[in-house]
Amino acid sequence: MRRVVTLLSVLVLVWLLAACGSQDTGEDDGKTRVVATIGQLADIAGIVGGEQVHVDGLMGAGIDPHLYVASEGDVELLQNAEIIFYNGLFL
Repeated sequence: MRRVVTLLSVLVLVWLLAACGSQDTGEDDGKTRVVATIGQLADIAGIVGGEQVHVDGLMGAGIDPHLYVASEGDVELLQNAEIIFYNGLFL
């Protein structure tokens, strides 16, 4: 139960930090900014979106999603994303 409360607290904190961010990244290439939590979703988004999207994956190959901790750069990517794809419980 304590892990769930801690995880929910972290998610709320990330959400609040994302709400305070600016949408201006300095890049206006006309592409939709997409962030995916895991590599498989990033691959799918890139294939489906093609040249119309710019996809960033938070976890690359070899990263255990169960041990993943968001970095400051990851929070910035989430703040600037127009679409976020995520998979898994509390992921």
